[in-house]
Amino acid sequence: MRKTNRLNRESIEKLEGVMRKSSMKAANGESNLTDDDKINVKLSFEENAIEMSEVQEKLDSEDIRTLFTKTRSLIPTSSAPKVISFIFAERKIVLFICIHLILTATIWMHFAIIKFQTQEEKVPEMAPNYYWKIYTPTFEFGLMHSILFQMSLLPLTMCRLTISMLSKTVASDFLPLHRMTGFHIYLGYVMVSLVWIATIVFFAFFGTLCADGEESFCDKFTDEIMITGYCIAGLLLIIGATSFFRHDMKYENFYVVHHLVFALFFVTAAHTFDDMNRQGQARSQTFKWFTASLVYYLSDRMSMRMNHSYSSKIVSASTVNGHDTRKMMVLKITKPSQFKFCPGQYVYIRVNTIDSTWHPFSIASGSGSDWLDFIVEVRENGSWTDRLWRLMNKRVGYTSDRESLDGISLCVDLMGPYGCSFGNTSDYTHALVIGTGTGIVPMLSFFKQHMQLLSKLDRDSYFREEQENIKKVNDQYEAKEFSSKTLFESLASRFSKRNTSSSSLFISSKHISPALLSVDMSKVASGDQEEAALFESLKSSTRVSVSSVYFGVTRLLTVIVGTAVLSFSLSWNLLSNDVIKVNGTEKPTYELDGLSSCQMIGSIVFQCMFLLETIFLHNKKSQMIFIDFVVLSLSALYDAYWTSGSRWGQLDSDQLVIFFLLSGYMLFRSWYYCVSNRMRGESARVLLGKERLTFSKLHLVFITKSRYLVKEIAPEINSVWNSLAKEWGKEAAERVCKISIFCTDKRKPLPLEGTSDTIFSGAYDIPRSWFVEGQRPNIQDLMDQTMIDRIIETGAGVAPFFSKTLLAFCGSPHLSNVIHEAKLRTGLSAVLSGNKHHKMHFISQSYGLRKDFGSEITSDVTEEDALIDSLDFSETSSSYESCVSHE
Repeated sequence: MRKTNRLNRESIEKLEGVMRKSSMKAANGESNLTDDDKINVKLSFEENAIEMSEVQEKLDSEDIRTLFTKTRSLIPTSSAPKVISFIFAERKIVLFICIHLILTATIWMHFAIIKFQTQEEKVPEMAPNYYWKIYTPTFEFGLMHSILFQMSLLPLTMCRLTISMLSKTVASDFLPLHRMTGFHIYLGYVMVSLVWIATIVFFAFFGTLCADGEESFCDKFTDEIMITGYCIAGLLLIIGATSFFRHDMKYENFYVVHHLVFALFFVTAAHTFDDMNRQGQARSQTFKWFTASLVYYLSDRMSMRMNHSYSSKIVSASTVNGHDTRKMMVLKITKPSQFKFCPGQYVYIRVNTIDSTWHPFSIASGSGSDWLDFIVEVRENGSWTDRLWRLMNKRVGYTSDRESLDGISLCVDLMGPYGCSFGNTSDYTHALVIGTGTGIVPMLSFFKQHMQLLSKLDRDSYFREEQENIKKVNDQYEAKEFSSKTLFESLASRFSKRNTSSSSLFISSKHISPALLSVDMSKVASGDQEEAALFESLKSSTRVSVSSVYFGVTRLLTVIVGTAVLSFSLSWNLLSNDVIKVNGTEKPTYELDGLSSCQMIGSIVFQCMFLLETIFLHNKKSQMIFIDFVVLSLSALYDAYWTSGSRWGQLDSDQLVIFFLLSGYMLFRSWYYCVSNRMRGESARVLLGKERLTFSKLHLVFITKSRYLVKEIAPEINSVWNSLAKEWGKEAAERVCKISIFCTDKRKPLPLEGTSDTIFSGAYDIPRSWFVEGQRPNIQDLMDQTMIDRIIETGAGVAPFFSKTLLAFCGSPHLSNVIHEAKLRTGLSAVLSGNKHHKMHFISQSYGLRKDFGSEITSDVTEEDALIDSLDFSETSSSYESCVSHE
């Protein structure tokens, strides 16, 4: 248990003296600390309990911010830590892409080997262009099946209903469901690239042989199978080009053209049903690859139409005329009785009075509301939103700049909800949600749900139970601090206790912070030798503090190697039982040199990597660690058995099943624990379990250049906030919710009047403290302050030992990258300052519009400022399906 005594100043001075002594000796090339010095350091840490948790009791926000600034100076300036941190933060999608590439390579190799052996039998050694005829068909045949593999995956990435349902299950822990639209785009580009590579190689091959006088190859340019091949290449060119320029065209046009993909599937299926196939020649039929996934996709769409379609009405709307003739609508639609959604999801809307096309829009209302609210930007003349604007104007006959339309009763069709929510509330303690322009829409939904759930609770009971849970969590974390060590840490700790006098000086992350606070950075900058030597010692100690990030990246390698071993092993063992047909005669395939050795070596390497992961990363108290060692022992026994019998690469079906069960267990365990973001253990269940309905605190940040959008949305935010403030009181409401609105338009201040404390708008007195006019938020400061608040937060006098903050963003992908990088820096600072139990999880939904910053951006404005300055409610035209409102 943690000691309760306050920080002992004498111990810190002793620590500083010993560390400076060590640093000076090292700088002068002298020996390490004496045994007495080492014992003094241990006494300073262990007997006096100099830990960051106790230092924090005397630190305020500015002290922690200073500490964060100092920790950043400890991070190496090279790009490697940034890259590693980025890979670790994006490990779900990185791992998913790596697995996809491995499977693509496996399929290419499998069919390339079959074709290679077939061509060896068919082509005489003395034939002209022998190597062209051997290796080009081999390359093309493997590439064709790799393309078919992409086509089999594409429909699955657009099964919106299935993805939405999976996002509410444990599958969301290890699958990047939030990135499925991006992964769909990635698959499309990969497929287009492979097709054009195959096309170039094909024309080079056939053109060369035709130019050499082989008439049979000249005739093939007009074969039936070639004509369908031309159609496939043309369709892919159209689909690929419109996808690349999707931001620069109307959504309706993109939507229609993109459905040419069904024609692509049809032509691809007909590709191998050519005249040669009808004459009895065997073909590798393409339809077998994608029929199942295409049928499943069509079933998903049918289920969407039949079970998730609703009829409703637009019952009211308010409209805003912005600057530069831009317009916006705020729609209120009756919520169907069976319609249920989560914040961050979207629906498709169709107005038959306009046309029969569906348009996706994010939902702005809370999940408990009786209405569905939408914020829609009106695009250029003739667009779908412009026609909706004109339709409503015609129905009520108004022309003013800003009016409310009530009782218009315009019939609409809804289909949804779809997409992934921003996360399960029970997985987080706090939330920081940021929306730019109309990216505020899903964040409003989050905000409203948070406030609605709190309004149903008793204030005093809520805060009392919250603090009781925090105490329980703190007690459990402290009681299990040492028992939750890995096997390696446990053995190292025992060895260290037995060899106190001979062990080297090691400063853990929780002890670095007290020493770092004593460092005078001005002396370091001025070249003070003693201070600089101490700082360099701290710098060396921080490498161990960030080891968890590096270990997380090495876990990716374990999964990647395991996937490669499993996929290639399956391919090579199936090849040993396969046959090839040459001139109607079947011949068994032969094993290529080295494949069996590769499988054996790869399997042993993967098992060794999993063994190291078990020793260094798995909790020794977990029951699963015993299963890990059982699986590793069985794998070692089977390795020896298959090696002695020379069975590698020739496993029969029973042996292959055993191999896949053992290797599959190790792969899945590494995969899940590598990417899962759930907080495990009894402590997490106490604080984040079923008892938790919403976050301890939510901070809503709204960034926009449009003063008109602020004028429209701010009263709605204030109305929701006031409803809780009236029930709980203003002070209590501020403890559970914070609101920041940045209007970055410096030229046009908000046209609102009020007192010094409030801004009066309509029927609401909006706190002036919410607004920051003509100023852009400092993203790094925002991230740091959020983490600092978690560290020093005391609530009713109990500081949480850990927290997990949801960082949700909706807006420009460029600004998303800025926020992501700032979050990574903040996370590293938290680790280095001994606060690794306070974490942030970033989820971004971006609409991806490319937009010029505009001439109003001056040269002294940073890129981040320019990105924010270019955001207003005109940014939402995009082909992305979440966080958008399409025209």
